[in-house]
Amino acid sequence: MLLQTIRSYASTKRPLSSIDLSGVIIPLTTPFKDKDEDVAWDKLEENVRKFNQTPVKGYVVGGANGEYNLLTNEERVRAVRNVSELPNKAKWLNARS
Repeated sequence: MLLQTIRSYASTKRPLSSIDLSGVIIPLTTPFKDKDEDVAWDKLEENVRKFNQTPVKGYVVGGANGEYNLLTNEERVRAVRNVSELPNKAKWLNARS
């Protein structure tokens, strides 16, 4: 997503140094279901939709909150994909791995 954003921005012929990285970028926690410990994808989407209504600048998916180590590679990719597909494209997305 960030690479796509930079490529898209670069295609405007403006210098990358003009990208505004100011503001707060928050780590997203990964919600889990109680009984089977699967990722609660609907709750992740709900959280992002709520944060999209706040002035935060963006999100870190798969950061240092601890749950990243509990996810499979497929779940890690899905988390990034799900967050990147939500409506507010004005937010930055930092995908950790």
